[in-house]
Amino acid sequence: MEMFETHNDQFQDMHLIYLGQCLNFIRINCPEAVPTVDANLCMALFNMLESIFLLYLPDISMDETKPSQTKFDDIGECLNHLTIFSILWSLCATKNVEGKLAFNYFQLCLIKENNPELLDNPDAVEVNVDEDQEKITIKMKKEKVINLIKIKNKIYPENQLK
Repeated sequence: MEMFETHNDQFQDMHLIYLGQCLNFIRINCPEAVPTVDANLCMALFNMLESIFLLYLPDISMDETKPSQTKFDDIGECLNHLTIFSILWSLCATKNVEGKLAFNYFQLCLIKENNPELLDNPDAVEVNVDEDQEKITIKMKKEKVINLIKIKNKIYPENQLK
C-alpha cells in the first residue's frame, strides 16, 4: 500500500537501529519468566504493529479507496513512537519487573543516541494499561486514541471489533 511504502525507509531504519540491539540486550540482561526464542518475540512485535496499522488503512465504510491525507500524515509522525512502544511491549512481555526496568533504561539510552527528537515531546504518545480487562489505550499527540484489546492472545484495535 502506498501509505506504508512511503514510510518504508523510516520503518526499516527504526528496526535496523533498535531490534537487534534490543534482542541482544534482553538475552544477556533480562531473565525470562517464560522461555522464548527471538523469532517468537519478533512475531509478537509485528503482530502488535499490524494491529496498530489496521487503523491507518482506508475506511471502506466511508468509501475510502486510499487512506486520507490525515491518516497519511499521522502515521509518518507517529511511526517511530509506535515502533518504540511496540518493541518495548512485545520484547519485554515475558520479562520480570527488574528486566523490564533495565530494558526501559537501555531503550531510552538507544533513543537518546539515535533519535533524541523522540524525547523532545514526552506527550507524543501516552499509554494506559488496564490489565484486568487486557486493554491498552494509546493516546497520540493529535488527540487520536488507539484502543487495543487482547482476545485469545492476539491484540486487536477495539474499533475493528464492532
